[in-house]
Amino acid sequence: MLTRRLRFLTLLALSAALLAAPIPAAAADPSLGPAVTLPDGTVLPPMPAEQVVPSVQSAMLAEHGGTQELAALGTSVQGAVADAGATVQAAPLVQAQGGLAGPAGPLPNGLRQEVFGFLPYWKLDAATRASLRLDLVSTIAYFSIGVQSDGNLATGPADTPTTGWNGWTSSAMTELMNAAHARGVKVVPTITMMAWSGDYTDMSTLLNDPTYRARLVDQVAALIRGRGADGVNVDFEPVPSGLRSQFTGFIRELKAGLVAHGVGSYVTVDTMAGAASWSSGYDVIGLTADGAADALMVMAYDFSWSGSSRAGGVAPIESDFIYASGDALRAHLAYVPPQKLIWGVPYYGRAWNTDSDMQNATVRSPAQSVAFSYYWSDDGAPAGGKVLAERFGRRWDAAGQVPWFGFWDAGSNGYRQGYYDDPASLRAKYDMVLAHDLAGIGIWHLGMDTGVSDLWDLLEDRFVKAQARLAGADRYATAAAVSASTFASGVPVAYVATGANFPDALAAGPAAARSGGPVLLTTPTSLPDVTAAELGRLRPQRIVVLGGLGAVSDAVLARLAGYATSGQVTRIAGADRYATAAATSASTFASGVPVAYVATGASFPDALAGGVAAARAGGPVLLVSANSVPSATRAELARLRPVSIVVLGGTGAVSDAVLATLGGYVTGGSVTRMAGANRFATAVAISQASTADDAPRTVYVATGLNFADGLSGTPAAARANGPLLILPSSTLTNDIAAELRRLNPPRVVILGGTVAVSSALADEIAALWD
Repeated sequence: MLTRRLRFLTLLALSAALLAAPIPAAAADPSLGPAVTLPDGTVLPPMPAEQVVPSVQSAMLAEHGGTQELAALGTSVQGAVADAGATVQAAPLVQAQGGLAGPAGPLPNGLRQEVFGFLPYWKLDAATRASLRLDLVSTIAYFSIGVQSDGNLATGPADTPTTGWNGWTSSAMTELMNAAHARGVKVVPTITMMAWSGDYTDMSTLLNDPTYRARLVDQVAALIRGRGADGVNVDFEPVPSGLRSQFTGFIRELKAGLVAHGVGSYVTVDTMAGAASWSSGYDVIGLTADGAADALMVMAYDFSWSGSSRAGGVAPIESDFIYASGDALRAHLAYVPPQKLIWGVPYYGRAWNTDSDMQNATVRSPAQSVAFSYYWSDDGAPAGGKVLAERFGRRWDAAGQVPWFGFWDAGSNGYRQGYYDDPASLRAKYDMVLAHDLAGIGIWHLGMDTGVSDLWDLLEDRFVKAQARLAGADRYATAAAVSASTFASGVPVAYVATGANFPDALAAGPAAARSGGPVLLTTPTSLPDVTAAELGRLRPQRIVVLGGLGAVSDAVLARLAGYATSGQVTRIAGADRYATAAATSASTFASGVPVAYVATGASFPDALAGGVAAARAGGPVLLVSANSVPSATRAELARLRPVSIVVLGGTGAVSDAVLATLGGYVTGGSVTRMAGANRFATAVAISQASTADDAPRTVYVATGLNFADGLSGTPAAARANGPLLILPSSTLTNDIAAELRRLNPPRVVILGGTVAVSSALADEIAALWD
């Protein structure tokens, strides 16, 4: 049995078999031809041999090229090229607001830049597909389908299709495409032709023959039409300078042909990182001219590779030893508009045997260089760069802005180093992309982080600044819209309160959040159609009605019984608003809660903002009058035995005398006050006290002049682990603007229509991101 240490070392040693193909010696140094002269007279010199290295894309494709491991992908929908399987849903069904324009038009999911992710056919497994955050990508490039020298796609015979074709036409791919298109995410196939052996015969045959080129254009158009795809990604590697004009001409023919065929025509071209610095077949000026590619996908990785003389990051931003990503970007920006550049980023790392434990140590023989994912699970045991760095100690390359680790390898009697990318290094790369306003990023590849969320969280933080408005024709429809955006069918409970007044419902938000259901609104005497429709969709096991007969009549209660799958509808009511809040707490929270929040029962704003904080902390909201603690509240506090109590609002809302009385009910903590100069400042104070800078992915905002919209948003905001801020009618206060800047949330959800929160206010919030 291996020890845990040996298991880690073994995983690292064996990761080549998982992630990196052995690269033939002949492939390490193909010539890309002589110098080329640009239109302005600049001469690009021949690419140095150390820059002509096989890409990780070609290496992994070579490794997986002979596998037949697609049986788990479901029934193939294999068809002829002219009708490549079942057509997927092409129309986006849902699309978050706030997306800006990308190379192919408006971006989905509130994205501000293109997030282009490669998904190889060997990562179409169920676990990888389930892990994909389709709300955080704009384009998925299926990798890949080969191209033959005569212009035919490499599909293989019907009974033994190629692995790339089999994956593209599989039911697993259909499922993924449907899900992606439902979010407005583009899906494109990558077509590949690799010539890293140095033999360019096939590529030359194709690119020099107009008949073969036309055949390929027609087959790609049929490929796109047959699967409802949105365009194509072209990965020909490497293209020598002798085929420079032919390759550019083919891309122009491809773009025009797709447009003429009336199919998805988003065309991207994968290029070597050094293409703007040295001569090659990648004419970055011609490829991005009008009528050619919509964008270049610059493979800005492999700067350190299996044959490197020093260990280092595969995509260092700067380096004292090698050509680096920053060098490549500066060169590209001299010739290519930034909106035409998708900058490649690695989700993989690489390890070598080294001569010492120093950063960027020289590589010793045998190098035993292997590529490894950021994170994966090996028979249930976590592995990958993230885990190895935790195991051996994460270090930092300040110039390259990449993490690394090193250790003594007893098996080879020497040192070993691994360099990889993590949230810190990727943030630096993303910020470089944002600083230059590039089109976006391209990830090689999706699925290299299955099992952890930190790389997805970083994408959300750097590229999603979405603003969504949840609103209906009235407060009842708005509450239903908030519920529909948050809760799936089959919730354990739904809370229903009157939409006519606030007191009964103030305690409902934390209770609903704790119980896993929404808050919906009704009139006192009839159930609105929109509420009934949402209850029909939710299919709650039970329904809780808040307030007495004056708030919600027995007739409404009787109708609600038809929507609870158990038939159980209960009413929680007290003699007054204080007693109702106490009864709501008693029905939901056990004794010994960590905290109880207390607010005035005379108005709603403090309890509204505090309700989200209470729900997130696992406690109720109880009500008091300005100068006394009602008996029902006293009794509930005595039962709850909270560790601490938080009083919401200033002394005008809850006096110091009340605060002192509350001190007798805490069991170990203290009584603290969260307050500001007004209701808006109090909500900010609550957010500051309850929400760390880096905690919320979503912030909810609602008008502070009416209770209804914010009330229904309490369980939704609590579920998103973000605060609820309340807004004035005219303009953001300095306090609110400062708090939104501090939180810097990727997503802001506005509760209510433009009468409640004006478009001008929404624009002010959006401007805080610019």
